[in-house]
Amino acid sequence: MTDEIPEHIRNLTRLEVMRAVREGWLQAKNLDGTPFTFPPSEIPAKPNPRQKPKLSIHKTVEKRSRNYKMRVETYSNQNAQCYYCNHHKRFELWTLDHKIPVSRGGKEGNNIVGACSMCNTLKACLTVEEFLEVRHDQKLLKSKVIAMTLEIAARKDREYKTGKSV
Repeated sequence: MTDEIPEHIRNLTRLEVMRAVREGWLQAKNLDGTPFTFPPSEIPAKPNPRQKPKLSIHKTVEKRSRNYKMRVETYSNQNAQCYYCNHHKRFELWTLDHKIPVSRGGKEGNNIVGACSMCNTLKACLTVEEFLEVRHDQKLLKSKVIAMTLEIAARKDREYKTGKSV
């Protein structure tokens, strides 16, 4: 069957698929072939008298939306495979990671890759090359992360004391 749903899309939860379709990142069709559309958003939600009103900050909402879009894009582009361990992962475990950490001068753009949460956590402040060297030896990995964390903290301390970027 040529219209089979790819595995990395099948692993998305219903809520994630609905959100992606609503925001235009995925396209869906009804069984009769017409484009799937959501009910009008003008329908007001029933207010909960016990719940405090949530304050929404525009920048936070915009950033979350952009991060979600980037997660969906990297998940699809990388065919649900972690950049570091090459294992297929569910979308809930999918995170964005900087190949060169921001703390070490990394920027956005081509520096962003999709990774499973386990690899992203283990990688911490290491570059890709440093992480791939030591990822199979937990003791070496831990000592390398601690050493880099201390080095970054010392650099930031020097920057703070001198008032200049080192």
